Amino acid sequence: DEPDKDGQPVRKEVCACRGDAGCYHLSCLVEFAKTKTKAAMDRRHVILRKIWLTCPTCKQEWTGGTLADMSKKCALFVCKKYPDNVELKIHALGIKCDGIAFSRTSSMEERKCATEEVLSAIKESYSGEELPAFVLRAKMYSHSMLGNIAYERNYLVAAFEHYKQCEATARALGYGENDMQMMRIRKQIAAAQCAIRGKDAAATHETMLPILRAIYAKSKEDDGKDSSATLKDGFILADSLCESGQFDEAKELLADLHTKAHRVLGPQYNLTRDIKHLMDEISTSRVD
Repeated sequence: DEPDKDGQPVRKEVCACRGDAGCYHLSCLVEFAKTKTKAAMDRRHVILRKIWLTCPTCKQEWTGGTLADMSKKCALFVCKKYPDNVELKIHALGIKCDGIAFSRTSSMEERKCATEEVLSAIKESYSGEELPAFVLRAKMYSHSMLGNIAYERNYLVAAFEHYKQCEATARALGYGENDMQMMRIRKQIAAAQCAIRGKDAAATHETMLPILRAIYAKSKEDDGKDSSATLKDGFILADSLCESGQFDEAKELLADLHTKAHRVLGPQYNLTRDIKHLMDEISTSRVD
């Protein structure tokens, strides 16, 4: 439990490891990731997300502040060490954006700045050029994130415009109407349209539920019933079912999701906690 040389404390329960195996200094994780990145660059096979955002022991993604901190350290290291490697730089900035967004420890403004940093790097590196596929994917994801941020701030027209940009970029990448990515974008567009038109909650959920059911079914088919992506899509569906008053179906779905999330992700994972929290909310509201 001793702090590191910089006085930073040991971090615990930031992955699925338990006991001493689950205790880390951030500085040690960063140095390990730097070494792995340099070795991977020598082999010309770099998977930054795996190196920087996942535990080398249990292979689970870091959680909380550790996820945010490692993603920022990744971008800082890559941009400084490999400034001329545009693909790696944009990839690292995308990882920073991801880590900040999913850590739940960062402000909305920090999320926005990190996402805009990706688009600025694209504009700076590819001004007037046809964008390669990896850049189009980064652009698509960035507009999706900025749309979500605008939606959360109730800037509905701005959100809708970002989602339409996202849709156009997805089409440029060759996604079809039945591809999962396009289905997710249509969900975002539909939600923004409902909000802009002032639909009440019942009408909104009537519009959204068929889309969410289709996404969950597609996720199970493409990624498997136990994947983290499928569990997240199931949770989103369950939340919408609750909002529309379909508690029995939501409760049954949540029970199944919680069993799988507890086994696959572990009890400390954010999604596992969210599922449990929603289950408890349903039980409390039904009792009341």
